[in-house]
Amino acid sequence: FKGGKIQLAFYDGKTALGDFKKMNIGDVAKLNLPELEVSDHLPLEEGKIALITGGSNVGKIGTILEIRGQEKASQELISLEVEGETLQAPEEYVFVIGEKKPIISLPGD
Repeated sequence: FKGGKIQLAFYDGKTALGDFKKMNIGDVAKLNLPELEVSDHLPLEEGKIALITGGSNVGKIGTILEIRGQEKASQELISLEVEGETLQAPEEYVFVIGEKKPIISLPGD
């Protein structure tokens, strides 16, 4: 885009235009509504707090321990520590929600 801007596309069809050069696939953008303004960026990386959004561990929150590629697979496998237990989930099921603690509130919190 003009001026080197980058367009982010969200799952619901919303888009945001801006300077997002530090964002990568798998990162999370905190979006303010209705302005469609990105107020925070959470990279998918070790040490971050994440929510598991699918599979047998859906709904669990933990700390990302390791992100590693899988041989013959198109996505990363992520290890998380959840209440003292190590769990694994494919990248598509891991949603970063904070640095050291969640920046969002979830039902039941």
